[in-house]
Amino acid sequence: MSDATPRVTGVDTDIDMLCAQIAALRELEQNQAKEPNSNRVYAFGIRWGAMIFGRLERLDHYSRKGALSSGEQQRYDSLLAELRELLPVMDELGVARPNVSLDGSPAR
Repeated sequence: MSDATPRVTGVDTDIDMLCAQIAALRELEQNQAKEPNSNRVYAFGIRWGAMIFGRLERLDHYSRKGALSSGEQQRYDSLLAELRELLPVMDELGVARPNVSLDGSPAR
């Protein structure tokens, strides 16, 4: 898709929100190592689920359609790489794993 093509509304916001959740996941991992708290993990897990089953799947849809600008696609690919790296943390904390392919190929 050319960068001159009309953009999908909200992509940058979605990516920013997901990046914030990734930062929160990293922080939660550090906090859990110092002082385990199941309530904190539960509360995070609810927000995390909303992000990865809402905003991440929306981004995946537009990425597979080729509707992201080159800059948006680069940011999305970086986001997927971070999520791949954090799979062990997700498993350790017991929060949901993304339901999209993290290697850029369709998960479905």
